[in-house]
Parts: sequence; structure tokens; C-alpha cells
Amino acid sequence: MNLNRILWTVVLAVSLCVTGCAAKKVQQENGEKKPSAGSESAEPETLEVPVQSAAGSGGGRYYYFIIAQLQAKSGRMEQAAVMLEKAVQSAPNEPVLKKELTLVYLELGRKEKALAAAESLLAQKPDNEEALILAASIRQAAGKEQAAKQAYEKVLTKDPDRKNIYLALARLYLRSREHRAAAELLEPFVKRFPENYTGFYFLAEAYSGMDALDDAADAYEKSLKLEPDLLESRVRLIEIYTNQEKVKEAEEHYEKLLERHPDNLAAAAELGLLYEKQGEKQKAQDLWSEMVGQLESDSDEVTEVVRKLLGRNRYEDALLILSELLKKFPENQEFNYYAGAAGYMTDQFDEALQHFKAVKPGNEFYKDAVIHRAVILNRQDKTEEAIGVLESAMEQAAENQRTDLIPYLSGFYQKQGNYGKAEELLIKGLSTEPENTELHYEMGVLYDRMGDTEAAIDKMKLVIEMDPENADAYNYLGYTYADQDMRLDEAESLVRKALEIDPDNGFILDSMGWVYYRKGDYDRAKDYIEKALERVSDDPAILEHMGDVSLKLDEAEKALDYYMRAMEYTESEEDRQELQNKIESVQNSEVED
Repeated sequence: MNLNRILWTVVLAVSLCVTGCAAKKVQQENGEKKPSAGSESAEPETLEVPVQSAAGSGGGRYYYFIIAQLQAKSGRMEQAAVMLEKAVQSAPNEPVLKKELTLVYLELGRKEKALAAAESLLAQKPDNEEALILAASIRQAAGKEQAAKQAYEKVLTKDPDRKNIYLALARLYLRSREHRAAAELLEPFVKRFPENYTGFYFLAEAYSGMDALDDAADAYEKSLKLEPDLLESRVRLIEIYTNQEKVKEAEEHYEKLLERHPDNLAAAAELGLLYEKQGEKQKAQDLWSEMVGQLESDSDEVTEVVRKLLGRNRYEDALLILSELLKKFPENQEFNYYAGAAGYMTDQFDEALQHFKAVKPGNEFYKDAVIHRAVILNRQDKTEEAIGVLESAMEQAAENQRTDLIPYLSGFYQKQGNYGKAEELLIKGLSTEPENTELHYEMGVLYDRMGDTEAAIDKMKLVIEMDPENADAYNYLGYTYADQDMRLDEAESLVRKALEIDPDNGFILDSMGWVYYRKGDYDRAKDYIEKALERVSDDPAILEHMGDVSLKLDEAEKALDYYMRAMEYTESEEDRQELQNKIESVQNSEVED
């Protein structure tokens, strides 16, 4: 059983359905307490069609009503609506005609007209429960949830035994994150109706929203005692117990879930991971082997399980599942790609390389696999081999994939000082895709490295003109001005625009810090560069900038520490020598002091 079933139960119970426009009293909801006998005031007011002869009145309200009824029974709802509209025009004070017209509008999907008719009916009968429920359900469908709540609340003040109205109102509270209001509504409800599993489920959701997780777990457990097939309660309990590190309780619910849903691969995968973490490796292996053994081919469901694990940064968990899948499907290129990606993110580079190599040209993951291979090889100081991988891929990849390889190959050419080859490659790419802003951006970076700052600036301006939301181009241009100690106000404006687009980018935060450094505002420079280091802790340029700022603030020891850390990540001999000079300068100053 799932949440859709719960919500559909509520909607069906609350909504009033069309019955060929036949007029009759609204029946008591199934299972609700009926008003006490012998009390006229206890009987809710209902909307009935007054029986009236149509003799001598061919255009009268009752005539239109009967014709509408016949049209509706024949499935001609448009004609039924026309007749009811005429009936309402003939007798604008007859509430039941408005009710029937409202229901026909709903059947035809005319929500705005249905809402107008329902509001007119409610204005005429403001205390009628039937009118209140009808108006509330239409308001809810029209997105007017606050007004719907008010109508449901009024119904409950008149008749506190309408259990489905409690549930409809609770659902609205939960949707608007009024968790405390939902809890206050449902706590007495579950005492009054202790066999209602939906009430306990909604109460648990309210407690969860209030972070009262123990109370939530208790309410979920009660809902499951009443309805063991309630999937949402079991899943939410597992989440709570897992987060609370109550592993045994989580395992128990996974096992119960699998008893009822043995084909649920996601549950099998997660239960195996719990076994693994508890040291019950054999149980995990047996469960996964059984799971994989049921698959005749790669399954969309199990693939989705892996994707979710990767999307939640659970790379080690993904690798455990993928290792079992690859035992049965060693040639599966998608599984190999995911295993490579998980290996890359966990610094298992050699294993990742083998998985990426298993992804062949023509596969949708080929381009990304090649890029990962090249990046890993470059990190392993095998730049020449990385270039070979990319050059080979440029020949084998689909034409629409080649352009994405160019920035990486160009970058590696530049790393080797082969600027001519990098420029040739970028020009070739732009001849194919002249509007490609990424290639224009890379060309600007190349010009900057070649010492042609003006050409680099022109390229970045072109990128901004082509793509006004390109944060990298604004940042590069602003940083270039700051680094050249020129046009600092414009530099600040450019970098600020970049931050508006990408506010959490560590490199852009560093640029803003460097602008303030150039302006002599070292305290603000420090604030921004510290934020940059919170996001990018291993970039040598940012670390060096922090050292420079620390020196200006007379914090020589901190400056020395930042320079030393920057040295750890610096590859260029020229840059290393510059850092070494700064380190020696600080050390000599300390000796002199």
C-alpha cells in the first residue's frame, strides 16, 4: 500500500460525485457516527430539489432540471450544463441547482466556473455542511488552500465526527508545513478513531516535520500495526532508524518490507549495505547475489538504485553494489562507467581507469569516460598519455561529442607549453561551432597565458556579449583587471555580477578578495578569501593570496603557513620559485625582528 492510496481515499471521501444530476440527500460517510435520533437540530441541513409540477411551464426550472438529468445520464455533459445554467437563471435562489451545476462544471473540468458556483452556493448557505465541503474541495483543487482550510475547519466545528474531513484538513496543513497545527488536529483524532491508520501516518508526518522523531517513529509503528502493507510508513521508519543509528530496527523493517515486496531491489540493496556495515559480510553477499541472480539483464530499477547512491555521494556503497553487478554483467558499459565514477570520487584511480576503459566508442558514456581517464592520467603526472587518450577519442567519438573534448585537450597542450597546437585545436573547434562560448572562453584563457592580455580581455567581453549569464567570463575579466591593478571599480562590478550568478563559487569569492586587496581594503579581502578557502582548500593561487593578505595585516606566521601550503599544490617551476622567494622573505624578516 502506498501514499497514493491514502490520499485517494481522502479525496474520494471528501469529494461529491455527480449521479446524473439526480437530487437526493447527501448520505452519511461510511462508518461515521450518525446524529442522535429524536433531535431535529442534529440532522444536518441537506440540499433537495423541491418537487414542482412542470405543467404549463415548459421553460421552468424543474423542466430544465429534468432535461439536464436526462442529458447527463446519456453522457452529454455539455448539454446538461446548458440546461442547469438555464435552471439557475430561472430560480437563482434554489441552492440545489447551484450544487448540481457546480458538479457538472467539475465533470467538465471547468474549475473556475465550478469555484464561482460553489462560492455562490456557500454565500447563500454559509452553514450548510454539504456546501462547505463542496466549496472546500474545489478551493483546494484551485490552489486556494487557505480558504479550503477555513471551510473544512468550519465543518468540523459543526460535526466533529467527520473523520475524512479531519484527514483532508490534516493533509492541507502538512502541505503548507503547518506541522504543529496538523499534530494538534490529529492527536485527538487518533484517540477518537484509534483504528484509522491514515490518521497515524499523517500524525507521524507532522511529528517528523517538527523533528520530534521518536514520536514520529511511534506513530509510524502504530500505522503499520493497523496496515502492515503501508509502504511509506515503513520507508520513513527505516530513514529515521538509520539516521538514529538504530541499525537492528532498520534491518527489521527492511526484512519485513522484502517479505511483502521481494522484488524491491532498492530495499535489497540497502539491507545488504546495512549487513555490510554491521560486519555481516556473508549475509550481504548472499542477499546481493540473490538480488543480482534474479536479473536476466541490466535492470532499470537496479540502475536507478546505483544512480541514487551516487547522487547522494555514497560512493563506497555504490561500489559495493556495482561489484556484484559486474560479476554477472562484466561487459555492461553503464555499470563500468558508474564504477569508474565512484572510484574516481574515492581516489581509487587505478581501478577507475580500468572501468572507464571498458566504455567503448558509440556508448552514451564514452565521452565522459574518456575525459575522466585523461584527468586521472594528468593527476598521475602522465600528461602525455592523457593527451594520447584524448587525441584518439577525437578520432573515434561521435561528432557531437568531440567539441566537449577540446577544452581538456587544449588545456593539456598548454600545460606542456604547446600553445600553438592548443590554439590550432580551438580554432578548428570554433570553425565547426562558432557560437560555442566555452571554446571562446578557452581561447581567451590561452591568449592570457601567451601574454596577450588585450586579446584575452576582448575574448571575455565577447563571451559576456554572447552569454550575459556566464559567471566565469565576468570573473575572469574582473580578476584580470584586478591582477593588472587597473580599472578596479569596474573589476569589482564584474566580479560582483559573477557572484550574483554563482554565489558559492570559491574562485569567484577569491577574485573579490583580490579586488579588495588591490584597493587596500585588507580586512574585506581577508573575509572573502577565507570564504573561498572554505570551498576550495587546495588551490595554490587562493592560498598564496591569503598569504599576501596576512602579510599586509602583520600576520607573518599565518602568511608563512599559507605560502608553505600553496607550495604543496604548485606544479610550475616558475610559480614554485616565486613562492620560495616569498617564503624566504618572510623567514628573513622574522630573523631580523
